[in-house]
Amino acid sequence: MVISEAPAETQTSEASTEEESTEEEAAEKVVGIGETLVVDNIEFTVNDWHQQNTVGNALTSTANDTYLILDVSVTNNQNEAAMMMSDYFKIVDGERVFEPDTTASTYANQANSPDDLGLLAEEINPGSSRDALIVYDVTQEVIDNTEKQLQVQSGMFGTETGLINLN
Repeated sequence: MVISEAPAETQTSEASTEEESTEEEAAEKVVGIGETLVVDNIEFTVNDWHQQNTVGNALTSTANDTYLILDVSVTNNQNEAAMMMSDYFKIVDGERVFEPDTTASTYANQANSPDDLGLLAEEINPGSSRDALIVYDVTQEVIDNTEKQLQVQSGMFGTETGLINLN
């Protein structure tokens, strides 16, 4: 029995070591505004953010509360094209998670260029970059919270994520 207990202890310590290294890796994947976060060979940068009540030019969208607008840059360093969608960018405020407003995001990007749809099923080829505005309809409380973060994910299934502090 002593022999069977020793491997169990070894497995437990190996599992603990793996959990610790996973936690350390997750802790390392937090940057601030203007800094680049690499997740699964994709670079994410929040260049800036601001607040306004409407977005768009010809087609406009008005916020229910207020819009939080992120100016983001994404660079694909993978060997294949990467599909990006605004849904891969979520605002995290404690336990609350806020999804982007796809329509408002599209209108905000079209105000810059009529054929610019932002990150609406955008294929980014290897070595290419894309700048876009991502819009969230949130309360003033979220805008004012200095603890809010942007969670980014590298693809549809979000197997790899990272956080960008928005303060």
